[in-house]
Amino acid sequence: MSGRFGFVGRDSEIALLSNVAAPAALQGRPIFVFGSSATGKTTVVRAVIDSLTEGERGARSAYVNATEVSFSTPKRLFEIILNKLAGHIPSASNGYSCRQSCDTAAEFCNGIIALGGDAAASMYVIIDKVERLRNIDGAINTLIRLPELTGRKICVVLISAVVWDRLQGFSSIPDPIQMHFANYSQKTFFAILMHKQSACGADREQRTLQLWGPFIFMLTEMYSSVCRDLNELQHLATELFPVFCKPVLDGTVSPEDHTRLYKLCRPVFKEGFEKLYLHEAPGEQATEGGPTTQSSSSLPHHAKYMLIAGFLASYLPPRLDLKNFTQLERRRLTNNMLTGADAANVEPKMFTLDRLLAVFYAVLQNERVETSVAPDVHLLISSLVSLALFTKMSSDLSLNSIKYKCIAEPKMVHTVAESLNMDLRGFF
Repeated sequence: MSGRFGFVGRDSEIALLSNVAAPAALQGRPIFVFGSSATGKTTVVRAVIDSLTEGERGARSAYVNATEVSFSTPKRLFEIILNKLAGHIPSASNGYSCRQSCDTAAEFCNGIIALGGDAAASMYVIIDKVERLRNIDGAINTLIRLPELTGRKICVVLISAVVWDRLQGFSSIPDPIQMHFANYSQKTFFAILMHKQSACGADREQRTLQLWGPFIFMLTEMYSSVCRDLNELQHLATELFPVFCKPVLDGTVSPEDHTRLYKLCRPVFKEGFEKLYLHEAPGEQATEGGPTTQSSSSLPHHAKYMLIAGFLASYLPPRLDLKNFTQLERRRLTNNMLTGADAANVEPKMFTLDRLLAVFYAVLQNERVETSVAPDVHLLISSLVSLALFTKMSSDLSLNSIKYKCIAEPKMVHTVAESLNMDLRGFF
């Protein structure tokens, strides 16, 4: 059952988080939320904190995804948090400047103190993918000690896919309040996917509406034991539901004859095991055009945005990132546009993993893409590499040095962007 926030299977986590993060319960201890990807950590945390912030006069909150911005020092992280707590948005009118420069932790803390307002009002700082900050000296330690360093009532929530022992390393960081988001069970997967009918495009044909329940039952029964990723199961549902409905639409099977439907579709469902996580429709065969031509039209939704992010990172200089990706409404330039034909004469440049993820999340935000379930970005990148749309330009020995290059044809990327109603010329 879903609670007052509408999240299936997370009632106990919502209740615990609501209690420990409530203004009256804040005692300066951070909250550490961990679990596998696509288990609802970020969505639940943001919904609960938003509810607490709206219910308290003068409360503030700041959410930062550590993969959205390239951090080499704590400076950029501190400035983003301060901007969001103050409601300051870098724009053309202020020269894309931050509210305050935070070269040191002391300047960051003084900036929080200087925000003014009710000193007793709560502040919430949410850091997603916090494991990305492990190699930045002093970042996690400063965040955890914010209540002590500022004297303000601050609740710091850290969200991670790794356990606390791996995150803290050898530094002496006080233990937080830990919350584990366990993987969904088959029953919970079924309940969640039953509400995803519209998102999977299964409500377009009136005759097939009644088939969604039996289809989801078969899908979760076959796949939930080997796949605990809600994103992947939702993708499979989108790809396999037309296969499940085809005998009914052809008139060969009655909609009520679920047993025969199961029998007819089981071979195709079994074939899906071999292509799990590859994001190819079962039965899809390679064409003479090669993997790039075939895959460009069948990429999953978030993979298209990752491809676009890699294309922008390859063809745009890093010095323009702040200007291009912090505006609420991008200006559509009429000169110096890089069309598909122009890009063919320009050599793509390498980009770091951090920069790719920063551009990716900026594009999602600019295009107002729904991210209620966080995409597995590393799976998306590895898929694009295997499809020869990205190429890796460095080794895996150090996360900080991983570099890629987008080698997809510019015309193809523009076609993918047009399918998402994006005009890439506005970035150049």
